[in-house]
Amino acid sequence: MATDGGYYRRVPYAEREALRQFAMAAVTLGAELRAKEDFLDREYLNHEAGGTVRVREVFWFFSSSWTRDRKYRLSDLWKWWNDPAWIRANDGHPLAELRVYADNINAAAAHEAACPPKVMVINGKRHLLIARNASPAVKARALAKLEGREGV
Repeated sequence: MATDGGYYRRVPYAEREALRQFAMAAVTLGAELRAKEDFLDREYLNHEAGGTVRVREVFWFFSSSWTRDRKYRLSDLWKWWNDPAWIRANDGHPLAELRVYADNINAAAAHEAACPPKVMVINGKRHLLIARNASPAVKARALAKLEGREGV
């Protein structure tokens, strides 16, 4: 979307991370963020026929609809960023590489979130990692093993 000689993208608040990743990829390729206000998080009430709906959305604003070198139009970058077929077909393109990187970061974050945190217990030169949410019985058996009281 172009406005006042610039360009902006808007998404629902739930999609803010995806838009942030696109905005930073565009900046990496030469887009310039608007100097005074480059980001907006807004919330408003939308009065629809069925009632009032609370809407929250985020915006990233760019100073131009082109990259500095005029090599890329931001609307094209947005279209390509959201087209998996284009990403696969253009795997050597800088935008495709940035998208794959962003997808890998997202996958790593999901993996980290799925791994339960561990607590490390040290007894001399021996140590033990126990899941923080382990049952008291599992914790007691693990500590007995660490202390050399396996048969207890």
